[in-house]
Parts: sequence; C-alpha cells; structure tokens
Amino acid sequence: MLKKDMLPILEEIKTSKFGVETLINLYFQAHEKSVKYIMLEGLKHPTKFDKANSKSQAIKEFVLEGHQIALTVFKNFKLVSKIVNNNLKKINL
Repeated sequence: MLKKDMLPILEEIKTSKFGVETLINLYFQAHEKSVKYIMLEGLKHPTKFDKANSKSQAIKEFVLEGHQIALTVFKNFKLVSKIVNNNLKKINL
C-alpha cells in the first residue's frame, strides 16, 4: 500500500481500536483494489487466550473486537454499497 492510498482513511484508522483491517479491506475493495496479506515466517502472534489472565477475559476481548469490527462495517455503509454495486456490475457484464 502506498501512502497516497491510505490518506483518505488515515484519520479513521487513527481512531480505530479494532477493525482497521476491515476498514482497509472495505476501502480498497470499494475502489476495486486489492490488499495482499503476507504471513511472515517465524512470526508468532499470540492469541487472546495466550495473553489473557483468564478464558472469560479472552472471550470478553473477542466479543469487544467483533463489536468494533461490526461498527466499522456499519459506519462505512457507503463503501459496502459501492462494493456490492461493483460486484453487481461484473455479474451483469
């Protein structure tokens, strides 16, 4: 991703605790661009269960993260609509 590609959504990214990947994907899909995610070999990314003091705390964090991601989608309804319209145009070709 280039800086110029991120500038239109930079302020929203700064204020997002969770849902940044969702926002980036929505934005790029709406503009018919793609993002390729690469898993770095040897990089260990601990899960919430690895980091939390208890299973209930990890579950609460998963629920909060899911809520934030859903809010990101709802806040960006225009992007979601644009993605749907783009896909419908491809089908009608």
